[in-house]
Amino acid sequence: MKSKLLILSGFLTLFFFSVNADNFNGSGKIVSRVINVTDFNSIVLASSANVEISNGTTFSVVLTDYENLIDLHKFTKDNSTLTIGTKPNTSIRNSVAKIKITVPGALFSVKISGSGDVKINKLKTIKELSVSGSGNISGLTHESYQDIKLHISGSGRIKLNGVANSTVVSVSGSGELYLDDLKSQTVDCKLSGSGKANVFAVKKLSVSLTGSGIIVYSGNPEIEKNIKGSGQLIHK
Repeated sequence: MKSKLLILSGFLTLFFFSVNADNFNGSGKIVSRVINVTDFNSIVLASSANVEISNGTTFSVVLTDYENLIDLHKFTKDNSTLTIGTKPNTSIRNSVAKIKITVPGALFSVKISGSGDVKINKLKTIKELSVSGSGNISGLTHESYQDIKLHISGSGRIKLNGVANSTVVSVSGSGELYLDDLKSQTVDCKLSGSGKANVFAVKKLSVSLTGSGIIVYSGNPEIEKNIKGSGQLIHK
């Protein structure tokens, strides 16, 4: 009885918010707007927008979408973190939101919470990439990284290419990592769930695998492994 009441309460809560949310359907003219925000070194994408990040001489953020949706996107800066989302109690449909961001220096982290897509183009340095949800992060160019951390919780995807000193990877859920074109000296890879990771390790590969996930590795590294469940470690 108690569980039925909890389910009913959750349903009513979702129904309440869906009824009270303002619905907006993108249509008409597509316009661009310059967003006046600077001095950030981390980005959080909490919407379904498509974002491209690259290095430039100054900070620049330009939003493009239907004219009747342009005011519904929300940009906030807290300390050095820029968060991109939508205004509260709004439901946006048929959006074609694209956001072009340039930063003059290093970018510490990029995180997606939702279904948005991020493309990374010619960034000098980046330390951490994270996806929670169904979003995607991909590198457009061959980059040189020092130490980079990659996290997926959910069904998201990360794809990078280039070289790295060390790469630390964690996947929980059904997410996928495509790093076979990212040649890293050392790789530390942890999977829990049904996810998949393709990695390239030159010197050392440390593996922790719990569940039914699959790790496919390239290179001929020294291997340390701890596998519990039906997961597989496969040499490409």
